[in-house]
Amino acid sequence: MISLTEADQKWATRLLAEKTWNENQGLPLCLLHPWDKIRTPHFELSPVELWDSIVGNWKGKFRFWQVGFENDSAIQGCEYYFFRKHRARDERRLHALTQQAQAFLGIDADAMVVAKTYQLPSHVLTISALRETTREATIQKVDAFFETLLRKAK
Repeated sequence: MISLTEADQKWATRLLAEKTWNENQGLPLCLLHPWDKIRTPHFELSPVELWDSIVGNWKGKFRFWQVGFENDSAIQGCEYYFFRKHRARDERRLHALTQQAQAFLGIDADAMVVAKTYQLPSHVLTISALRETTREATIQKVDAFFETLLRKAK
């Protein structure tokens, strides 16, 4: 685990305050990490339309920030996009943002490891699961994850 400085934590708090849309105030933050640097096979198995659909289904109950890498496709409906450029500063900032989030949804890659490090409730889409299930079944599993989070929050 990266030891974050007070400046790292202030940066994340300030960014959240600046980038949160008025209509999303008070909603839990879910970080989305849909693809890895290489983009295949994740990109082929979980196209942007799948992610657009998930965000569209849960917008208004969660706010979504996409984390990833420079030149990733942007998921429609996300409140903010944190695309890293492979620098140590960006890695520290990913950790700082993750500490501020309430959930993680994404593939089995580095951002998932960061989420697990901070014991963030997570739903991980593995390559094998994406290969073996239909888009509808994947969405149903994601829906169950979000429904569980909302029940626990009450």
